[in-house]
Amino acid sequence: MTRLLVVGWDGATWSVADPLARAGRLPMLASLREEDAAEGVLETVPNMNSAPAWSTVATGLNPGRHGIFYFDEPVPGTYRRRVINATRRSGASLWRMASDAGKRTVVVNVPISFPAEPVNGYLIAGLDSPSKTISGFTYPQGLTARHPGLFDRYTVDPGAPSLIKAGKVQEAKDELLQITDGWTSVTERLMEEEWDLVFVVFTATDTAQHFFWTGEGRQVVEQVYQSQDEGTARLVEKARTQDPDVNVIVLADHGGAVNTRGPELMPVWLEDQGLQAFTAPSVPSRALSTGFRVVDRTLTREQKLALARRFPRLRERAESEVRLAGLHWKRTRAYSDGLRDEVFVNLAGREPEGSVPNGEYQGLVEELKEGIEGIREMDTGEPVVESVRHRDELYHGPHVDLAPDLTLRWLLEGREAPFRGFECETRRGREKMRALVAQPPFTDGGHHGDGMFLAAGPNIRPGYVRGRLEDVTPTVLALLGIPAPAGLDGRPLDLLKDVEAKEAKEAKAAQAAERTPAGLRESPAEVPAARADRDPATGYTAEEEEEVRRRLEELGYL
Repeated sequence: MTRLLVVGWDGATWSVADPLARAGRLPMLASLREEDAAEGVLETVPNMNSAPAWSTVATGLNPGRHGIFYFDEPVPGTYRRRVINATRRSGASLWRMASDAGKRTVVVNVPISFPAEPVNGYLIAGLDSPSKTISGFTYPQGLTARHPGLFDRYTVDPGAPSLIKAGKVQEAKDELLQITDGWTSVTERLMEEEWDLVFVVFTATDTAQHFFWTGEGRQVVEQVYQSQDEGTARLVEKARTQDPDVNVIVLADHGGAVNTRGPELMPVWLEDQGLQAFTAPSVPSRALSTGFRVVDRTLTREQKLALARRFPRLRERAESEVRLAGLHWKRTRAYSDGLRDEVFVNLAGREPEGSVPNGEYQGLVEELKEGIEGIREMDTGEPVVESVRHRDELYHGPHVDLAPDLTLRWLLEGREAPFRGFECETRRGREKMRALVAQPPFTDGGHHGDGMFLAAGPNIRPGYVRGRLEDVTPTVLALLGIPAPAGLDGRPLDLLKDVEAKEAKEAKAAQAAERTPAGLRESPAEVPAARADRDPATGYTAEEEEEVRRRLEELGYL
């Protein structure tokens, strides 16, 4: 069976890639398209977030079964959230399935892959790894020491967001154009040994789109696409030198679009509707919130890490105070944190200060859906919501309770600018809405539900493809000649040629996903070296969690 090279372009979208490829600025993508390729789009996960999206790509399971919905998750019995990693994912990864089938694998920079799990080959963790020096960054352990210098340009901490925050925009642009080279170089080196599957993810596209989607910044996005095309070309050329019949897949976890600012506007709209109530914060709450803002603005990274070591969980509490500052919980029936495309019901018995009895839950959900679907843009009167769906409509599996009650999708077709605000019923609501939209957003790019997909090779049949992220695992397994476990949520994409997609008799991966609680792994070797100060719920020390949390906040994920 022939080899398979998979290159992920995080957030890549045809609206950017297609005109660039046609203009000759993405020669590798253009070349693959001319090879009787299969191309189209993959529909992402409901909330369009990279953490569950890449986890679905890796397992063939929907988030309700693998348990990852964001880069963080709710802390039961509180309004706080904690950063998570691959220790919270249920279900076998496709590189584990390939390894179990005797295939040699090279996995590089996939989000939600820390700690690096044992594979038949190599695995280098992605941005959920606290650093390149920590136990669990690579499998086998000690790979960075074994190859001194190889990882010098490998980045787990994209510095562009912090540079932009500091006003060093040109330095941020320079880093975005250089960062792919480090991931490519490590992958090339690991490909010098025997391999059957290479799976690498380039994430600069998504970062660039978040910060440079509109205006003159669009040139940066286009240049980043070109740098990733160059990295892809290097890997394709190396793979074809080793095996001329290698199959190649280039895919994205979601697409790119303008930042509508919809999540920012939701708390104001909910307050206007009498659903989310505010009050003057308590003295301790104000002190914690003020202290957090001062620390976040003035302390160095090293000082923040030292503070995290001394006061574990303090940042988690402070961040919760800032994120939901001033909410009057007893009068709040539904709330949004202003960051995510979601709405939570303040349910009694689930939330620490829940105000909605269980008997009123379903009625409130229907009321919320009807109201949100009817939101109109301020000044234009145009609708803004494509869909609003309850979690039971979107997910299935043992981890659905980790999902928000309602997930929103905004109308993106033809939109090139953020919403001007949402229509409100009260004068106070209109004033707050106009004051909010008058402030510039931190990012000008967001996500789209359709991610780019392209495949070429001797076992790829040309044609248009429209699939889902769940379909990637069974497609990859089929191209490798490995029977897919029964019970996966996806099925092989309609592009296979001269290969037969087989299903294993035993549903090992699916059964594992159903029976294994999040946080448990099959082998102690998959967890970083045991330390008393590591939180068993996250696999991080307070210092490590602080480092990852800071990184995700700067990228706009938290």
